[in-house]
Amino acid sequence: MSLLEQLRAELVRFDGKAVSLLSETAARHKANKSFFNDLLTLCADKSPAVADGATWILKAHIDDGGVLTRKETARLVSAAPKTSSWPAQLHICQVIGKLELTASQAQALAKWLKPLLKHERPFLRAWSVDALCAVAVADKALKAIADRALKAAQNDSAASVRARAGNIERNR
Repeated sequence: MSLLEQLRAELVRFDGKAVSLLSETAARHKANKSFFNDLLTLCADKSPAVADGATWILKAHIDDGGVLTRKETARLVSAAPKTSSWPAQLHICQVIGKLELTASQAQALAKWLKPLLKHERPFLRAWSVDALCAVAVADKALKAIADRALKAAQNDSAASVRARAGNIERNR
């Protein structure tokens, strides 16, 4: 069984809550040379449990100071539009500000992020604004779009969205 198949078999058991399964999976396999490559493949898996788990592991890695190579960043950028579960989308939004993006990657992500600005889930709306502001740093042509999204977020009906917008504004 390949590592990709092994990871998928483990991640499919993720219930959306027991993140210990995810941290144990990462600890067990992270030394494997193909781990991040396989993990990035699973970020766009059609099974929400697999995609949610893979993006959670990726986010945890980045939150702990890990970085993605240019090639890995490109793979994540191309995986983003293929994610369909909101937790996986949220995890990707939450790491975008920590990635080194090219202008073309920023443009691709902005296209993916725009519909998320109107998502029914407030946390996803909040973090899509955060991500859009981050991609506008990588491509100045996106600044006006990001500014409009930030202004709209400051008037969002959800307190979490308004709070995130305030945080973005303070850190600009």
